[in-house]
Amino acid sequence: MVALAGNINCFSEVALKDAFAGKFLIGGALNDDVASGRDAGAAELFSIFLEHKTDISRVTFRGVYDKISWLNNRPVRWCTSYPLLFDRNYQPKPAFDTVIKTTQLEAK
Repeated sequence: MVALAGNINCFSEVALKDAFAGKFLIGGALNDDVASGRDAGAAELFSIFLEHKTDISRVTFRGVYDKISWLNNRPVRWCTSYPLLFDRNYQPKPAFDTVIKTTQLEAK
């Protein structure tokens, strides 16, 4: 994550704003350990985004819920991915709460 912050700084030094789009919460098999790691990663990632908010124009997610993720069936057919903030049943994942709490802390 240090490299990410450094890259944001480099772009801002030449007056370019970053825009982030992609799979922030990496897919793969989902279990409690993986989910816990994603929560911590989401908090750290969005803390960096907030720290550099004047240098970032937007953060975009590629989808809303896991059931229709573009990562399903990639890299191989029948591979299921869980990269988004809402699960396959449209329920918010713990990482969603983590992102919301991180942004609320910044607002205080």
